[in-house]
Amino acid sequence: MIGQIGVASDNFENNALGMAKTFLHYHKYESSELVFKRIESLTSEQLLEVANEMFAEEYLSTLIYR
Repeated sequence: MIGQIGVASDNFENNALGMAKTFLHYHKYESSELVFKRIESLTSEQLLEVANEMFAEEYLSTLIYR
């Protein structure tokens, strides 16, 4: 994930759009270094907790094509 963010930030336009989106949604801007540190500080338990929440059965649906 850090590598993808790093590659994406090589493009000035992507970097500017990302900063603008973050500012519009959260009213703040975080540097790439801070984002990288936050990603590196995540634990497997935290990731599992979020995954279990996102993929909880009550939030999933089925689409059947015929």
